[in-house]
Order: sequence, then structure tokens, then C-alpha cells
Amino acid sequence: MAGVIAHEDILNGRFSANVENWLTRWAARRIQAFGYPSSYSYLGTLQLANTREEARTGADIGVIITLNVGGLRCRKAVLLQAKRAKQGIANVGSTKGQLLKLSKLPRAGYYLFYHESPTTPFCPVPTVSSAELLQQRVLDMQKSPEARNLPLDVRTSGWDWASFVSFGLCNAQSDIGETFDTFQDA
Repeated sequence: MAGVIAHEDILNGRFSANVENWLTRWAARRIQAFGYPSSYSYLGTLQLANTREEARTGADIGVIITLNVGGLRCRKAVLLQAKRAKQGIANVGSTKGQLLKLSKLPRAGYYLFYHESPTTPFCPVPTVSSAELLQQRVLDMQKSPEARNLPLDVRTSGWDWASFVSFGLCNAQSDIGETFDTFQDA
């Protein structure tokens, strides 16, 4: 298994499905127990990889969240470009201008990193970094964000996936995620 390399599109689909299924099952069993009978929550994912929308947005995955639980009301969306990181190093370059497109969306443009680590039996959890921050790091290295090969150490910044969702995306006051009024706006 250590030598197996999964294709990122398969990882994107499985990751999204697992997150959606787990949250749906978890929330469905517990939300009423919190004492909010008229509350609701929704987390949806859009698979954009290898579509016209990926070419337009620069993202593999779209995430939409809407919450109405007690005093917490939040509706946000983000776009994620998925990349594989090997021992913390990921290539954020592309021939499609992904970094430039996503960095123009400071609240909604992010990279999701799947980490491979051949030296440990357990892979680190996925992490998320702002495209805007990654582009600034590329510029600080005096490289073009349009370059095809832009290896960066992605262990030094960003969020782990759970914190990104919990404390960023699900927090109405945070700068993470683009707010929306209707699902068509998202």
C-alpha cells in the first residue's frame, strides 16, 4: 500500500462523499437533542474537476454550507483546488491558471492538500490554505503564479480540514467563505 498513489479526482469524490455522509448522519441524530427543533443545517459539495467549471473557476470542489441552529445563522461557499502533497511539498502550479483564478477570490479561493507520508503508517489529515496566501508566497520567491511548476512547503500555513470547516466556514463572523442569500447566488 505504501507505493500506491491515488488519483486526486478519486480522492476528491471520496473525500466529499465521506464528509457529506458523516455530517448528515451525525447531525440528523443529534440536532434535535441540542434543543433547536426548527433548526437545520446543510453541507453540500460540487464536483468541478475535469469540467468547464473547473476551467472557469480553477477549483476541483465547491462547498456550500447553510446553518440555522439556535443563534447561529451562516450561509457560505468556498472553492477548493485539490493537490497532493508529498512529505509536505505540493505543486500549486498549473497550466490552467488555477492559482491566479482562485487568488482573485480572497474569501472563497482555497487549496485542499491531501498529504502522503511514506515514513508514517498514517497520513496527516487534509489541510486547507488560502490561494491568496499561496500566491503571495510564490511572488515572495520571485516566481510567476502562472508557472506550471511551483513546489511549496504547505505544512507551514493554513488550517487542518476540521478547523477550517468548524471555525472558519461555519463561523458567520470569519472572513472564510463567500456569503450568499440564495442557493442560486452560491
